[in-house]
Amino acid sequence: MTGLLLLVLAQGAAAETPLLASSTGPSLTLVEARRRALEGNPELKVLQARLDQAHELSHKAWSGYLPQITAGASWQRNNVGSSLAFPYGARYPVRDIGTGGTPQLVAEPPTVDVVLQQRDALGTTVKGTQAIIAPSLWASIDAAYLTERAAELNTENARREILLAVAQQYLGAVGLKEAIAVREAQLRTEEQREKDTQVQFDAGTVNKITLLRAQIDRVQAEQDLRRARYAYASAKSALAALLDRTPDFEVAAPPDPAIPTDLGLLEDQAPGRRLDVLGARKSVEAARAGENVYVLSYLPSVGFNGAYTYANTTGFTGRNDSWYFGFGATWTLFDGGLREANLRDASARKREAEAAARGAEVRAKDEVRRALNDLESAQANRTKAEEQLRLARENGSLVRTNFEAGVATYLEQSDAITAVLNASLQLINERLNAQLAVLRLERAAGLDDSTP
Repeated sequence: MTGLLLLVLAQGAAAETPLLASSTGPSLTLVEARRRALEGNPELKVLQARLDQAHELSHKAWSGYLPQITAGASWQRNNVGSSLAFPYGARYPVRDIGTGGTPQLVAEPPTVDVVLQQRDALGTTVKGTQAIIAPSLWASIDAAYLTERAAELNTENARREILLAVAQQYLGAVGLKEAIAVREAQLRTEEQREKDTQVQFDAGTVNKITLLRAQIDRVQAEQDLRRARYAYASAKSALAALLDRTPDFEVAAPPDPAIPTDLGLLEDQAPGRRLDVLGARKSVEAARAGENVYVLSYLPSVGFNGAYTYANTTGFTGRNDSWYFGFGATWTLFDGGLREANLRDASARKREAEAAARGAEVRAKDEVRRALNDLESAQANRTKAEEQLRLARENGSLVRTNFEAGVATYLEQSDAITAVLNASLQLINERLNAQLAVLRLERAAGLDDSTP
């Protein structure tokens, strides 16, 4: 039949080039999808905001070591003002000899009014402190920088995970689009078979059952095509959500990714390349610095402090302004056991970070081993799928010849078409799995510098 020949030829083309449905929107490549994800993915924006928060840790740590300057002003209304007159100078009461020795005050001593309280009291103060020797702050600053670096590594690792998810979703959409083309070819074949069977039924060469079977096959093909289109639309919607855009695009099949070289070395090299492992190691260093914070808190701290004050009340000094500065040392000898408890807690956090880092290294090697197995399996399955499609096409050609010669039944013809259809869909899946296996191996080995 001509319909069967068209299907065999169409599925044969699928073995070399992807069968794509008609486009309804602009084409979106995998590279463009990754770039769009970097620009608009909501989860990446959340990660970037968290990284910006982590970058402030060192500034917060340094704030305790840099100068602290405060200024204040005040106004106070008192119910009364008060002052005190104080004499000054060397003039005192003396005895006048001419009056019989009676003490007489020969002159009033000069006085000065000392203002003790103004009715409206105004004042301003500027104070400053500066840590000079603060061992625990040194460790805090070191821990802050290490924590920032760990956050950078973990954020970049999460970014690559999202980009891998974008690639997986994209390739899945590509596979579904190719499946639509296969289903469309199947529907055209079943429609042609139904027409041919109707002609044969009208001529009386086939019975009603054969015609009904042809009609059932055509309806089933329509239903399968509808399912494929809905699945493709859902896949594009999920991909659009990762890119923060509307699904008004069509995906294009990307070239096969290059397989990494030196596969035997990937397992040993993975811990030194994986960002999650490097981030875990940096977290260990930060935890050790955090432990040192409490170890160094046993040492004394030395600081500088000073202040300048101005008020409209002069007081006993007779000046409106005053200042002071000095140095002081602080040494916490015992704080009720809080410092020891914090030290034990920090030590436990360090052990937790060390165990987590070791676990990350073990997982990295395991993921590389499994990714290598998956890649080998995917490549073998793809080769078998290609062979299976070749055999199905050859079988379909023989059945078509026998059917036209009258030595093959309608059911045998249907089985041959179904075999070609299933082999084509299987090849699409295995080709997709082989591409994903390469991407997952790169991710497991830390080779996925996925920035477009």
